[in-house]
Amino acid sequence: MVSIGSGIGAKLFLNSVPVLGVSFDAGELGHVKWSSLPDAPMCDCGEIGHIGAYASGRGAASLVQAQANKDPLGFAASRLAGTAIHTMDIAQAFIKGDPWTTNCVEASIIPLAAGLAATRSIVGVERYIVIGGFALAVGTTYTSLLARKCNEHYNWPGWNTAFEMSYADDDNGLVGAGRYGEDRRNA
Repeated sequence: MVSIGSGIGAKLFLNSVPVLGVSFDAGELGHVKWSSLPDAPMCDCGEIGHIGAYASGRGAASLVQAQANKDPLGFAASRLAGTAIHTMDIAQAFIKGDPWTTNCVEASIIPLAAGLAATRSIVGVERYIVIGGFALAVGTTYTSLLARKCNEHYNWPGWNTAFEMSYADDDNGLVGAGRYGEDRRNA
């Protein structure tokens, strides 16, 4: 399961049981460092260069703002011109096929694609359930782009069918937490 919202999370499930590790801290893909360059984007945790600082909804918005500052003419010609550059504005421009916005989103997901490709190459993950507000807002066009980027990092013929969008609601995390709590109570 991959959560693409205000941050990035990931959880591996085997036979419907989450793999948490001995320290119960598995699932923090968003806090894997992608870049140590001094100008790498700042993560919400205060560190620089984490995957979440690039690929989350907030990360994409930061990247779009930075690109707008670097390329004001390209930005002015985009669907985002005149907006406050919120994640939902980005999602709408991306869905409508705005080339400038699509290029920004494509750049933002490269670190995430590398991380997911690593999961495939290391443990053989073949199915990724995608949740999170930003992912649901950008939809299957986004997961198709993500599949192409994953394939650039790890050539596997299954990428085109590997991603499945979750239900379009805000209950995924709550349901999962409730089920986990119930399981722990019954254990």
